[in-house]
Amino acid sequence: MPPLRRSPTPSLLDSREEAARDRAQQAQAYARLTEARVTENVEFAADMTGKARQARRHRHPAGEAPRRRRRGAWPTPAASLGEARDLASTTQRENEGLNRRLVDAEERASQAVVRVAELEAELDVVTSEPAHRADGGGELAQGQDRLSRGARAAH
Repeated sequence: MPPLRRSPTPSLLDSREEAARDRAQQAQAYARLTEARVTENVEFAADMTGKARQARRHRHPAGEAPRRRRRGAWPTPAASLGEARDLASTTQRENEGLNRRLVDAEERASQAVVRVAELEAELDVVTSEPAHRADGGGELAQGQDRLSRGARAAH
């Protein structure tokens, strides 16, 4: 039996493979973009934290701090350290929560990409069926209605 040859015109299978490749490339590009945005956000947050610290230092010149501390206007170093630890632990908990939300969002985005691919495949099947059947093409309209309801339900 001779090997099967593909026709020079693209088949439905070829177009679906090409579409799947394109969607995979888009998903990879989106993942890279998300990673870059997260990195930029971390850098921005660190920069803003540094600027806030610097602004606080400029509001309280060095000579002013000892006078205020003597008058009891500022907390003791031990109290400041405790507050700093509390702030650090709170910030760490918030960071962990944001990381969990990021992972959840990435998972939902991945599931959405898969669902879109499934809907596109189902749409291809529905639209490739003959439009005029014995029932006058009503089945095609029902299939398209079913797809549009499924797409709305997915959102």
